[in-house]
Amino acid sequence: MLYSWQPRSLSAGFGDEHEKNNGKPLRIRSAFADFMASTTGDPYAAWYSSINNHYKTESETRLFRMACGLQRPRKAELPSNAPKAVWFKDTGEMIANSNPKDYKHNISLSFRSSPFGSGSHTHSNQNAFNLHYGGKAIYHAVGHYMNFADPHNLLSYRHTRAHNTLLVDGIGQPFTTRAYGNIVRMFNGEHISYALGDASNAYCGISEYPMWQKNFANHKLEQSRENGFGETPLKKYRRHIFLLHPNIVVIYDELEADKAVSWDWLLHSPVKFEIDEATSTLTTRNKKSKYTSVARLFSEQKCTIGQTDKFAAEPNKKIGVRGEDFTAPWSLTASYEPCKANRILTIIQVEADGNRIVEIERGSSNSFQCGDWKIEAELNARRPASLYIRNNKTETTFSYGKEKPVINGKVYERKEKQSSVLYDSFNGVWEVREMQDCPAQITGKIE
Repeated sequence: MLYSWQPRSLSAGFGDEHEKNNGKPLRIRSAFADFMASTTGDPYAAWYSSINNHYKTESETRLFRMACGLQRPRKAELPSNAPKAVWFKDTGEMIANSNPKDYKHNISLSFRSSPFGSGSHTHSNQNAFNLHYGGKAIYHAVGHYMNFADPHNLLSYRHTRAHNTLLVDGIGQPFTTRAYGNIVRMFNGEHISYALGDASNAYCGISEYPMWQKNFANHKLEQSRENGFGETPLKKYRRHIFLLHPNIVVIYDELEADKAVSWDWLLHSPVKFEIDEATSTLTTRNKKSKYTSVARLFSEQKCTIGQTDKFAAEPNKKIGVRGEDFTAPWSLTASYEPCKANRILTIIQVEADGNRIVEIERGSSNSFQCGDWKIEAELNARRPASLYIRNNKTETTFSYGKEKPVINGKVYERKEKQSSVLYDSFNGVWEVREMQDCPAQITGKIE
């Protein structure tokens, strides 16, 4: 709970009511954390409820607090060894933070690729991410939960087009557990937090569930290509995502299909984008939340970039009952020309007001310098995918795809081809870790 719905913040943002930050859910979570702090002394719960202290006005648990006689821990501090990033292997989420203790300025990156796919209250958002600063949205899924299955919910809110992921030929992921993903790798280093999501199976047609078929029929809607549903020739969609601490996000997408398709790369912001299409630079300045974010896209394929403050199906504002903020968000689409394979590198920088965004210096066609970080990404889809990231000061190094990367001044002999390798400080100890794909974590009985 501390990571997926941080105190004084939006939630990680992947299911129904992800846009809410109202009193009731905050009170309930605060009361639960207070209960855990009082009964177990858990330091995470004590810290969480000391920051999100709405438990004091939570009526349903008031009698317990009055009668139990248990005291909260005197100290309410987040443990010094609280991890910056966590991997929820069973549900398929990774959440990384620049500094969870400094919640007013914390940069939080959440990422989902779930073996459960899209069910009832979950959305069609495999390989989607959200990015927050101080608990406020930088890039966050859009839409409003006012009805479980009205046109806005079916065509916008829970549809893939409302999330920070991809459309394939304009088609999203259907509402079914068949449309699954999986986080197959993850590292939690001191300087690099990393996850690799595989959503290659997620774009698999239309929903076969009678409930969803009935919901579409009730509104005379079809799961048609015009509405963003249908079969696709997708073969591969693997997304590598990083938080280079404290404030740089890197995304490397590997995309392949059986035939040429258009690739629509999606990003959503509460404020309007300033778009430099010549350099594929996307800038947002949030005066209220006092931050600037700059995202740059790199690919060998040409793209056109557009944005809109309209939904595929607008919300019915007349039925708003939860204090919805109907300020129109902005949805950006970078549409890449049809091709069978594509590689897209994205570098995002986030800075609080008063801090300077550094220029990204491009060396060779695949080499980029962003402050102290050097990034090398293979963008030619005819060559094997590879990614190399190194910090000039700390010598933190990540390698994917290079057979013999140089790490800490020495050639590293990787144990497996196409593995992910990270040289970083783990719990205060500098070491090299290597990882290949992991299967989804089993949650039930195996026959």
